[in-house]
Amino acid sequence: MRLNIDDFFECEKCSLQIVLSAPNILATILNWRGKKKFRQRPEYADERICNEILCRQTMEGYPFTDKNIFQSGREIEEYLLTCDQPKLY
Repeated sequence: MRLNIDDFFECEKCSLQIVLSAPNILATILNWRGKKKFRQRPEYADERICNEILCRQTMEGYPFTDKNIFQSGREIEEYLLTCDQPKLY
């Protein structure tokens, strides 16, 4: 995942976005896709030491989550199927 101009890590293939809501603590999978507008100087997520816990987006603005942490890989899969759908907060 590559850092985009919005300071979100974005997948260069599918545009999935993750924001570090609380660096070294929480990483939120956003429910909308990026637009492939990356920073000029590439910076990739795997170049950083990351140990954040993945959580779902539950708020429209930063920090984008109220610490709604995924409990399993299946929960993440189900959440990804609903990304880009309108959300009611």
